[in-house]
Formats: sequence, C-alpha cells, structure tokens
Amino acid sequence: MAINISVSRLNRLHEASKDGLILLILTRVEAKDGVAVPTIVNSVSELHDKFEVRTSVESGEPVLVGLYQMYTAEYLLSTGATLLVYPTAGAGAFTGDPSINKTYYVENPPVPEPSTTYLTFRSNSSFSLKVNDSTKHWDGTLYYSTDLETWHEWDGTTILNSVDNKLYLRGKGNTVITGNNQNYKWVLEGSNIGCTGNIENLLDWEAVESGNHPSMASYCYAYLFYDCANLTSPPALPATTLADYCYAGMFSGCTALASAPALPATTLAYYCYNGMFRGCESLKVSSDPTETYRYEWRIPTSGTGTEAIGWNYSMLSGTGGTFKSDPYINTTYYVENPPVPEPNPTYLAFQSDSPFTLKVANSAKNWNGTLYYSTDLETWSVWSGTTTLSSVDNKLYLRGTGNTRITGNNQNYRWVLTGSNIECVGSIDSLLDYEYGTSFATKMANYCYAHLFRDCAALVSAPALPATTLSDYCYCYMFSGCTALASAPALPATTLANNCYDSMFRGCTTLASAPNLPATTLADHCYRSMFYGCTALTLPPALPATTLADYCYYYMFFGCESLASAPALPATTLADYCYQSMFQGCTALTSPPALPATTLADNCYNGMFSGCSSLTTAPALPVTTLADGCYRGMFWGCTSLTSAPALPATTLANSCYRNMFRDCTSLTSVPALPATTLACNCYDSMFYSCTALKVSSDPTETYQYAWRIPTRGTGTTASGWNIGMLWETGGTFPYDPDINKTYYVENPPVV
Repeated sequence: MAINISVSRLNRLHEASKDGLILLILTRVEAKDGVAVPTIVNSVSELHDKFEVRTSVESGEPVLVGLYQMYTAEYLLSTGATLLVYPTAGAGAFTGDPSINKTYYVENPPVPEPSTTYLTFRSNSSFSLKVNDSTKHWDGTLYYSTDLETWHEWDGTTILNSVDNKLYLRGKGNTVITGNNQNYKWVLEGSNIGCTGNIENLLDWEAVESGNHPSMASYCYAYLFYDCANLTSPPALPATTLADYCYAGMFSGCTALASAPALPATTLAYYCYNGMFRGCESLKVSSDPTETYRYEWRIPTSGTGTEAIGWNYSMLSGTGGTFKSDPYINTTYYVENPPVPEPNPTYLAFQSDSPFTLKVANSAKNWNGTLYYSTDLETWSVWSGTTTLSSVDNKLYLRGTGNTRITGNNQNYRWVLTGSNIECVGSIDSLLDYEYGTSFATKMANYCYAHLFRDCAALVSAPALPATTLSDYCYCYMFSGCTALASAPALPATTLANNCYDSMFRGCTTLASAPNLPATTLADHCYRSMFYGCTALTLPPALPATTLADYCYYYMFFGCESLASAPALPATTLADYCYQSMFQGCTALTSPPALPATTLADNCYNGMFSGCSSLTTAPALPVTTLADGCYRGMFWGCTSLTSAPALPATTLANSCYRNMFRDCTSLTSVPALPATTLACNCYDSMFYSCTALKVSSDPTETYQYAWRIPTRGTGTTASGWNIGMLWETGGTFPYDPDINKTYYVENPPVV
C-alpha cells in the first residue's frame, strides 16, 4: 500500500499496518550517505540509522513536516508494521508537498505495491520454526524471509529464526507440504505466535497472486502444526477443491488456538478434516447460539456440501466448547471467536444452484463512479445499470472503481435479483473501488448502500461489510424484506453514524441471530428499527454503549415474536426516545433487562415493552425525577403482568405515566403514587382497561387497602392528570379519581 503521509490518514495507516508491508512516500526526509532507496525498515533504530529530516530549506515549516513524518513512521513501526521507505526530496523539478488526487511524474518507474502473497508468522517475542525431523518433505520449493526484501530457499534441514518477531514463507511448485507422518510436522518454539495469510502461498504464491487455487495432493498439510502449543491463530484455508487427508491433524494439540478458519469447500474428500482440531482446548464450539457462542461457523461456509468417508472423524474431539462431537455437514455451529475468513477477493460474487439475473429497479445508473461485471473473472465489462445482467454457469461477478455511493436515498434505486437461493460472497466494498479494498470504505457517501437488496426474497447470504468508518444512512434498509436471509454479516464499526443501520434487516423473517454490535459511540437513530419484524430472531446482540443518542434503539426489536430474552442495557446516560418501543410486540419476552439510569430523558422508555404479552415482571424504576413521556405506554398490553413496580417519583412531568399499564389485563396491584404536584396528563389512562384491577370508593371486606393520590399530604392537580385513569377496570369505581381522596383496593399498593 503506497501512502503519502498526512494527519487525516494516520488511522488508515494503523489499519493498513496490520496487513504487512507499507510503502511510505516522505517528502521532507532524506536518506543518509550510502543508503540506497527505497529500502526496507523493520525497527525505529533502523529508521534513524538510514534516514534523517531534510534541513536544507529556507523556512522552518518543512523541517516540522519532516519531524512529523518521522514520528508517523516511528508510530507505524511500533504497531508491528514493516516499512518500505521512499524519500522524494531529491533534486527534481517539484520538491514541495504533493496534493492528493493529482498526478506527478518521476524519472524512474515507481516501486509497485509489494505483494502480500506470503504466510506470516509473528509474535510479541522472538521465536523459531523448524521441521520436526529436519528433512524437506515438500515437493517443490519453499522460501523464507525476515524483511520481505530478500528471500532464501529453505531445505527444511535448518532452523529459521524470527527477526523483529516476524518470519515470512512462500512457495512455488508444491502440491504437498508435509505428508502421511506426524514426524513431518513443523515445530514453533516461542510464545503467542500467530499465523496469518493464505496457507496456499506455501504451495505456489504466484498462482495465488493470479487469483487461482493451487492443487493439493493427499496429506498436503497433514499434521502441519501438530502439537504447536504456542500457535494462537490459524491461517486462512480458502481451498475449494480438497484432497484426501489434506488437513488431517493439521492443528491437533494446538492448545492455545482459540479460533477456527472458515472452510469454504463444498465437495469434501476422504478424511479431509480428520482430527483437524483434536485437543484444541481453547477452541470453543457450540451447537446453539448463546451470549458466549455468537459467531456462525459452518461446513461449508456457504452453499450445499457433499460428504466423503471419514471427513469429520474426531474433528472436534477434545476441544473446549459444549460441542465436541463430529460436526454435520451443512449445519451451522457457533464459536466463541470469529472464524478466520477466506482472503477477500477483489470482486463481489453472486452464485446460485440455478440461473439468475440482476438489474437496477429503475433501470438507471445510480452510482457515481464505474461498475464492472464479469461471468468468467477474465473479461470485465462496464455496467451502465440500464441492462439486466444474466448469470453464466450460475455465477456473476461485480466490482467498481471511483464510487462513493452505489444506490442513494430512494428505494427505487435498489437492485433486483430474480432467481432462487442466490448467495452474495465477498466484500461489499469491492463495489466502491476494488483496487483500494476496504480502505476505500472510509469514503462512503451518505446513503451509500441504502435499499441495495431491499425485498430481494431470493438472497440467502449477505456479503461482508468490513467498513469501520460509516456514513449517515449508509446501510439503511439494505436487506429489508430479504425473507430468505438466515444470517447477518459482521458489523465491526465501533463509532456509528446517523441512521447507519436504520431498518437494515427489517422484515428478515428467517434471521435467527443478530450480528455482534460492538459500537460504544452511538449516533441518532443508529439502530432504529434494525430488526423490526424479524420474527425468527432468538438471539439478540450485546449492546455495550453506556451513553445513548436520540432514537438510537427506537423500535429496534419491534415484532420480534421469538425473542425470549433481552440484551443487557448498561447505559446510564439516556437520550430522547432512546428506548421507545424497543421491544414492542416481543410476545415471547418473559423478563426485562435492568434499567440502571438515574436521570431520564423525554420519552426514553415510551412503549418500550408494549405488547410483550408474556412479560411477567417489570424492571425496577427507582428514579424520583421524571421527564416528559418517560414511562408513557411502557407496559401497554402486557397481559401477563400481575404487579406494577414501585413508582417513588416525587417530581412528575407531562404525560410521564400516560397509558403506562393500559390493557394489562392481569394486573392486580397498583403502585403507591407519592407525588404531590401533578403534571399535565401525568396519570392519563394509566390503568385503562386493567380488568383484573379492582378499586372502590368505599372500604369493604374485598377492598380493605387504602390507596390515595397523593399517598399523603395535599396534592395539586394539572390539566388532564386523571383522564381515563381507571376506566374499564374491574372494581366498583371505574372512573376518574379525585385528588386528596382515599380509595380502596383489593391488594396492598406497591411501595
């Protein structure tokens, strides 16, 4: 990745540094005598040995720029990046600071972006790698490097040592790396060693670079990391054509391995996954989604798989989760940590088991750059949006350049998929600019993907949405009405934008579990109606934010009739309408989450549990100073609720308790109401149609408990404070009560 340093791109550089080598173009830094450029830099000390700030300028400002550039390089090196430093402050015609999006011309060809077609081992300390029996078992050639600049052939007889805690490998002409013997395994000595990248780079990195999957022989990677107790993360295993025993015992005994790779191959081979994760006690798999097991893991990742003899024998034996048996094909399991994904291709793939078509609903080009389509990944044609694209061999590929928006603020700009069982695979950001990958997603315009797949009933799987910088309305209604969509993509952003997920999965009636929602910085309407009408949803996401935004959870789970448990709601700083109707119509919900906030906001809990007909208890509501509409309609229609919570508030607000328990037909106990100064419509229809609640104006054997408004002292009324408060209740007094008068109820008031 070649990047000219600027403050605004520092965060992007930080993310890029995780992927390997970064090319830095520095305008105010020069190489010291005898240092050829560009050159690899692996450490801060090496940076200062080779480069210095250029001082041969008239003013001090460029010196400061150079210092900043050096500081930035130091920061990237501290994150574990490897830098290819390229100073451009020579004696050319232009020696100023270049402008972005402008073409400049140089004497010699620019150094191209480095390839990432290698396997990376890295740790936070030194480590080594060797073949257990010190013998070469691969049938082609393997190369190793510690700086990505110089590559050496490895014959397997020597021990490879990391430099700056990194080691890189790649191969050519291999079809097997180990073989049918545990003694052919590789041995990693050290601690906390991660392996990242595509494992196929060991077979033939040039084939991988060209977009192909190298062929595997039987036992290709068998026992490769057998008993590597220091391996913490696996490489990607993207192969789609397997070989007998290809991954047998590959990670067996890797006791620190906590995540599994995605396994996309649909046609399995004899004993291909035999004992693959046996004894990986840190790897946790479950057959059911829970708060702990939130991430889907399936064999194959998508589509319909075909079994082979022994393919899954002892695959998960001795792992650390609740499911340790042999997994079934075409069955979704759940893991504690996200699976290592397949390497993202630079295109979006649509595929099915039958022909299908794709068109824009209004037959117009609504994107602001260029989109290309292909049916063979060789020939790419510009798509104007005015034509209907047809699959070939049930596949269709798309990618784009120069886009910041694909649809826009109109549901008629949606895409229409006609067919059945259509999967969408790859990163959605390939539509923006495939040449820049996910980094280009920082340039999403408002409404970028809004309505994109709206009402696509044939869509069964969603693309990856890797963006961490969102824009207003970027994903709103994106999958609304996708009734066949069974799982949601990961949503990694931690800082949200206004309406970013608004109605995103609305009406996805097959969706059973929600994606993880790690965001702690919310925005107005960010989760508004996100899962509205997702009638199959049983597992909600965790909601860790402690400071809310206006309308942030507004109608979020409305009508999720299968949702039996609610997520914890730790927020202590509320916002207007933040929880309004959040769980309205969740008819399976039996108990509410705790509500710890002590300061309320206008309409914050308005309608929150309305229509939750299975709710038997209410949360504690200890706040003493209320806000307008704060509890309005909160439990309206909770027909299983038998007792109201204590309501100790002494400072009321307009409509604060309006309709709060309306139609709670099982409610038999009322709360004490201590406030002496009432507010407009504060108790309006509060117990309307609570047919099991019995109130009388006179004490009797049935009505023996006093109930008064206010509980004691002299109250002051306000406009409409008591309208409909006791209408259609079940006692002898179903009218509007008077202030400062004692009534009698069947059960003791709740205090």
